[in-house]
Amino acid sequence: MKDAYNREISFLFMLKHIIFNTGKKDYDPKAKSSTIKSKILSVLSMHKTGLTSQEIGEKIGLSRNRVSEYMKELWKEGKVTFFLRGKKKYFVVVKNE
Repeated sequence: MKDAYNREISFLFMLKHIIFNTGKKDYDPKAKSSTIKSKILSVLSMHKTGLTSQEIGEKIGLSRNRVSEYMKELWKEGKVTFFLRGKKKYFVVVKNE
């Protein structure tokens, strides 16, 4: 009985892998992260006066909270900076000299 249960569990894990990984080669969350960061930098480079996390999220289809996480990473990497205008935080791309 236990053997049959283990085979069924193994089968379900294999099926889950096939369904969710079809067409995907070794999913890499860092690759996805770098793609999103590239999109953010691209959007920001077109808006010299800066954008809020909310505005960036609306343009690339992410929530404000998710964008804020990426902005924090980009800021730590030195790729963006920010300034405050009232209570809002506006982000701009750091120019490489």
